[in-house]
Amino acid sequence: SEIFFQDVFYNPSLTNNIKEIEIPYAGFKPESYLGNIPLLDKVYISNIKETNTKYHLSNLSTNPNFLIDNLTLKFFNNFDYKNLNVNNVKFETSFLDLDIEEEMFKNSTIKSCKFSSDILANNITIYDKAFYECEYLESFEFPFNTNLSGDYHFYNCKSLTNIDIPQDVSYIGKYAFSNCNELSAVYLPDNAEIDSTA
Repeated sequence: SEIFFQDVFYNPSLTNNIKEIEIPYAGFKPESYLGNIPLLDKVYISNIKETNTKYHLSNLSTNPNFLIDNLTLKFFNNFDYKNLNVNNVKFETSFLDLDIEEEMFKNSTIKSCKFSSDILANNITIYDKAFYECEYLESFEFPFNTNLSGDYHFYNCKSLTNIDIPQDVSYIGKYAFSNCNELSAVYLPDNAEIDSTA
C-alpha cells in the first residue's frame, strides 16, 4: 500500500545501503518516496496502470534511473511522458475521443505501443511529434478511426520496422516517418493526402 512504501522508504536504517529496487506493481507515486535514498541507482517498475487523472508520471520523466516495463493508460488527460524510460505502452479507454497529445512520448525509450482490442474510442488523434525521436520504438499498432494531425509524428524512430496505416487516415504530414531508417514495409491508405517529405 501507499502507507507501507512511505514508512519503509523514509526509514534511513533500512534504505541507506539500497542501490537498486524492483517494484512489481505501482499504483502510487514512487518518486515521492524514493528521493531520500542516497545510493539508489536504479528503480525497475514492472507494471503501472494509470486509472486516476490526478496521478501521472511527469516527475519520473526527469529521472533516468526509473525504468517501467509495462505502462497501461486507461484514463488520462494531457499527460506528459517525454523522456520517460518505458518499454511497452498499452492504451485502454472507454472515452469517445482519445488524443495522443503533441510531444506526449517525445524522446522516451518506448519500444512498443498497442491499443486494446476492445477500445471504444470513436476518434483517435495522434498530434505533432507524439513519438518524436523515440529511437527504440520497434512496433506501433494503428487502431481504426485514427487521425494524424500535424507533422513529425514518428520522426527519427530509427528502430521502427513496419507501419500499417488504416484506410481512414486522410492525411500524413511533413516528416511523419522521416529518418525511420529501418522501415522495410509501409502500408498506406489508398486516398490519403501524403506530404512529399513524409
